[in-house]
Amino acid sequence: MAALQSPPLPSTDAARLRALAEYAILDTDHEDSFDQLALLAARLCSAPMAVVNFLDAERQWFKAAVGVPMRETPRAVAFCDHALRNPHQPTVVEDATRHCHLPFGGG
Repeated sequence: MAALQSPPLPSTDAARLRALAEYAILDTDHEDSFDQLALLAARLCSAPMAVVNFLDAERQWFKAAVGVPMRETPRAVAFCDHALRNPHQPTVVEDATRHCHLPFGGG
């Protein structure tokens, strides 16, 4: 099983976390507009799963999800964490099941 290597956090991460806290969106109820956005993303990409998520210091929290049975994962396993650590380069994951240690994937 391949593991993604994590570069260091960018210097802007503390400011991003402060802004996220100010939004007060973490651990809130489902909202139809976010659910529709996740469903649209899954359909447009012909993907079995899609999420609208937010990363705090420790976790990836799903505001909306299609095909994902949980509401959060540790930040350490979040593909979005890798994207935040290298913001000037796209994060491409050809087969998420090769990297996944969670119930919805392989590994």
